[in-house]
Amino acid sequence: MDSGEIREIKIKRTEQLVNATKRLITLGILDGENYTLDVHITSELVDYYCRELINIKEWYSVKEKANTAKIAGIMASAIVRYRPWLPINGKIDSKNKYHGNAIIAIYHGLILCAVEDHDVVKRFMSSSEFDKWFELFQYILRNRHITPDLLILVFETIRTFM
Repeated sequence: MDSGEIREIKIKRTEQLVNATKRLITLGILDGENYTLDVHITSELVDYYCRELINIKEWYSVKEKANTAKIAGIMASAIVRYRPWLPINGKIDSKNKYHGNAIIAIYHGLILCAVEDHDVVKRFMSSSEFDKWFELFQYILRNRHITPDLLILVFETIRTFM
């Protein structure tokens, strides 16, 4: 990939992340009054995303554009690694144990997968098992060692749901 392609990817990923976060705030899933998406950390995580994308494409000899599961998995890994969702006042309320970065990583990935196949993601999210899956996935993102490859697999599995 040349520098122009990388710059275009960075702009697109940043816009998608910002728009997904705004949507989650609008839906009341994220607390936009006490937390914010840090601009500098977001820039770092998008840089990381581009490096990982290049590495994965080289490792697996991928010539075509990445599918949505790959984008979702690498971005989720970057979000969890860099944690751009921060409290505005610098203090996290220990009573509420806020886990916004994991929530953003999951929903952002689902939004990306929905671009490719909205009906599959909609069925998946309305299934009786979704809430349990969502809680377990948050736990994994917060407490387990994860890799972009593992998260790509998770989002690839969602694409094949039903």
